[in-house]
Amino acid sequence: DNLLCFLKHNPSLSSSLFSDLSQNIQDVTTIIEPVLAASKRCQNTRYYIQAVSIGHTGFLATNLNLQDREGIRATATASSWSVGRGSTCALHMPDQSVSRCHAVITHHAYAGFFLTDLGSKNGTWVNGTRVISHSRQPLNDGDLIQLGMLKVELFVSDPQQDSTPAAAVSRSCMTTSPN
Repeated sequence: DNLLCFLKHNPSLSSSLFSDLSQNIQDVTTIIEPVLAASKRCQNTRYYIQAVSIGHTGFLATNLNLQDREGIRATATASSWSVGRGSTCALHMPDQSVSRCHAVITHHAYAGFFLTDLGSKNGTWVNGTRVISHSRQPLNDGDLIQLGMLKVELFVSDPQQDSTPAAAVSRSCMTTSPN
């Protein structure tokens, strides 16, 4: 079963979902379904990032992971995640145009997801507009984010608000800009 395999390979997220957030198996299935379907929804590349809102917290998931090219890696549930080339970043982006600690994605209950550029060398853009360093940029479902030369199409899933399976499925596809 894909759900059990995903939970086994992401133990900190599993623990958070079942223990800290008091979710039952049906709730967890509803939360994880968009993540498991994400790779099938990518149309331009095989890589994706997905943001999932769970009330006051959330998590991000991706299939971009140098150590484990198979499967999906998810962050722990939190309200912020570092993004960059550095191995300690919650979302590790192995692209030389991405700074070691390039940006941070934050989640605020009832307000959604935000992106803050942390003074990166090659800049951050949302839908073609440069994000001013250290300013908080709201993120919306379908936004195109560019970190250096790396482009990410952001999709947001909020299983607690989505009422249909199609609405619950979301994903992010990642591409590198041609030189």
